[in-house]
Amino acid sequence: MVIEEYQSLFPIHHVGNYPKPDCVKIPTWFDKKKDCYSVDVFTKFSEKTPKAEVNTMLSEGTQEVLEDQIECGFDVVTNGEIERENYIHFHLRHLTGFNFKSAYLSDMRNGNAEAICPKLIGKIKAKNPFLVKIFLEAQKKSIRPVKMTIPGPLTISDSVENEFYVNEKGYTNEMLCIDLASAINVEVLRLAKAGCKNIQIDEPMFLLQVPQFKYFGLRCLNMSFDGVPDHVYTTVHIAECIDQDIYSLYSRMPRKNYIDLAHLLNSSEVNAVSIEDAIHRIPDEFFKILSKKDIVLGCVKVNEESYYTPEKIADRVRHIIELGVDPKRIILSPDTGFGMLDRKVCLRKMKNLSKALDLLLNDFGEEIKRTPVSQNGGGAEIAAESPKKEKPNELEPVPPCNMMCTLS
Repeated sequence: MVIEEYQSLFPIHHVGNYPKPDCVKIPTWFDKKKDCYSVDVFTKFSEKTPKAEVNTMLSEGTQEVLEDQIECGFDVVTNGEIERENYIHFHLRHLTGFNFKSAYLSDMRNGNAEAICPKLIGKIKAKNPFLVKIFLEAQKKSIRPVKMTIPGPLTISDSVENEFYVNEKGYTNEMLCIDLASAINVEVLRLAKAGCKNIQIDEPMFLLQVPQFKYFGLRCLNMSFDGVPDHVYTTVHIAECIDQDIYSLYSRMPRKNYIDLAHLLNSSEVNAVSIEDAIHRIPDEFFKILSKKDIVLGCVKVNEESYYTPEKIADRVRHIIELGVDPKRIILSPDTGFGMLDRKVCLRKMKNLSKALDLLLNDFGEEIKRTPVSQNGGGAEIAAESPKKEKPNELEPVPPCNMMCTLS
């Protein structure tokens, strides 16, 4: 299948998960709202369900997820992470050192949430490749480049019970994160070798653990992408989780944390920083400071059903450009994955994002020409096209609904 590269200025990238199509019966973290999810449920499903049956449902489901994104004008898509029980545990099942049979309820996110977390009882190392097959299966079904997403070291360390990495002062996250970064890097390089040109690492804990980010988190992020070829577009997703309890935690978080991160992220090895600007408006100073990276701008809320109109989305982008951000550095996206919403709601939100793009192209499309991006960031690799001239439909908001949170 011929892959169509980026189509326009202000490309639209998906960030992560998507509602599992009805044909995909894999137990998921989002089922916890039905009081039916635990690691045991996924383990039993994996043991009892024939691989051929799983492969069939994933093949059909991946096709549906990709078609939704492509229909809505997304330039970089994901497979919706539909093979995963949740964002973190799926990856950990493919690393050494983790014991899921002794998983139990644990505190996470600085004690503001609980989850069934596996025990870490041995040294972490990469095992056999597992993301490459998923990427190849998705890419052969897609005319758009497929992005692969991976949980980051600091966030994983907050989502496990560490009983192995201990020094004279007790349990240490630094040693744990360094080994996680090395294992993640193995899979990142495998993806790059297989032809994946868009790789994202998610680190919601950067915002909540700024001292740890300064001390070793940034180093581990760079380690995770070490050796990646220049043609691979690398992103770190700085997420704000959207469970009601964790939403409250991020609401109380000092907004200056974004400012602290911006200074350090400028020196990182990634091409782009992905941020959730729709759920909470990020301080203007962040955009002024983060001058050396592309910005994957979260424009659409994923924690509720209410909608931003295309004009409101475009107005926010215009404001950020007025702050001095080069339009060539802005990529449009949802805040994070759509897994908590109904599929019809996701389609409407994605179409609004596409209509906002049309408005922005009317403003900037004829004035800006894309330039290739280097590994050090500064302009996504996109060829400009003539702007479209479709008048947007204004959409009335609907009342929000309570949704549960993914581990990331």
